[in-house]
Order: sequence, then C-alpha cells, then structure tokens
Amino acid sequence: MDSIKRCRTAEALSAYAAGRYSAAETVCVRTLMDYPNDPDLFHLLGVALLAHGSITAAIEALEAACVHAPVPSPEAYNNLGIALRKGAAA
Repeated sequence: MDSIKRCRTAEALSAYAAGRYSAAETVCVRTLMDYPNDPDLFHLLGVALLAHGSITAAIEALEAACVHAPVPSPEAYNNLGIALRKGAAA
C-alpha cells in the first residue's frame, strides 16, 4: 500500500471510529477515484454508509468489496448480509 492510500485510509478509519460517517464516506469516495478496485476502501465505505443509514448505497459498496477482494472476506460478507437484512426490513 502506498503512503497516500495509507494516509487516506487512516483518515477514513479515524473519522469512522469517531462517528463522523459522512467524513469517512467522503474520504473513501475520494480515495476510490485513485484506487477504483480497492476492496478495503469499498468495505469501509459500505460500513460507513450503513452506519449513516444509507442502506442501498451500503449494499452496493459492500458488494463491490466482495467482488474485488482477492480472497473472500468474511467481514465484508457478514456486513453485506447485515445490510441486506436491514434493506429487506425497510
């Protein structure tokens, strides 16, 4: 991972951990412009969107995380399942 991506990911994680989900989303989207197939960024974007209540967008981001992962990510699939259940309940 290069230093720019590492710094932006740390910024997004920090925002997410502080409950600033919109800020985390913004950093993830901005970083995905430079790293469009990064499964970790899609996963973080998905959980931030889910926490923010944007279920449909969260599902899309988490699906992308699962598709782009070089090996299956149990965490991404679990969060996708949570998002799908929340979407079905809405």
